Amino acid sequence: MKNKYSFLIISIIFIFCLFSTTAIAITMTDGFFYYADTGSIAPGKAGASEGSSISSSNFTNNDIGIYGVKLDFVFETGETMDDIFLADFQLRTGNTNDVGTWITLNPSGLTLSKVSDEAILWWSTPLVKNEWLELEYLSSQYLYFGNLVGDSNLDGNVTPFDELLVINHINSSSSDYIYDYDINGDGINSSFDAIMIQNLLDPDNPPSIADGPFVNTPVPEPSTILLLGGGLLGLGWYGRKRKKS
Repeated sequence: MKNKYSFLIISIIFIFCLFSTTAIAITMTDGFFYYADTGSIAPGKAGASEGSSISSSNFTNNDIGIYGVKLDFVFETGETMDDIFLADFQLRTGNTNDVGTWITLNPSGLTLSKVSDEAILWWSTPLVKNEWLELEYLSSQYLYFGNLVGDSNLDGNVTPFDELLVINHINSSSSDYIYDYDINGDGINSSFDAIMIQNLLDPDNPPSIADGPFVNTPVPEPSTILLLGGGLLGLGWYGRKRKKS
């Protein structure tokens, strides 16, 4: 009898450990495109959350690409930025709506810096261009950042209309500067931006970017499977023994 109840208690502990270890008290709330060279963020741009509709605010169109993100966090039970580590993040890239086909990004010079309730993650190479970046935190929270070079009207395709739109804003004064028309990222709306788009035009295969939404189905960690399996087996064994007795 004593051994029987001991096994029941152990089984319950297994399942309790499963849920206590997967509970997350740190929430990644927002993400922004970050440029380490200037210490600035892309104006009016932010990462898309998992399953949300994609809009023009979720991707940039300059040739700088993506090589950094700035993240906001909310702490629920006393955790601090000291509880966030570089190993908590995974990066993947792709340009299809099926994130299962995306590939893992292992950038060189990957760095994490933390200030207040913000974390900045940036790297040296490669620059992410003409595709999406998935940022995964603790295997359960996701943000998506896109880039399509030359898409000045931000409709997800590069067409002659994008070139025309930029041409109409050449030589604008600094007060008229429009971020989304600065394709080469030099801080000026100039003919160089239009030329860059012209060189990208391809009537047979126009550059485009996936329109989402993106949904990730995480694979359970082996430790999670073992904990759940062990707990369920224990409860099943206890139930069978109790029925026999």
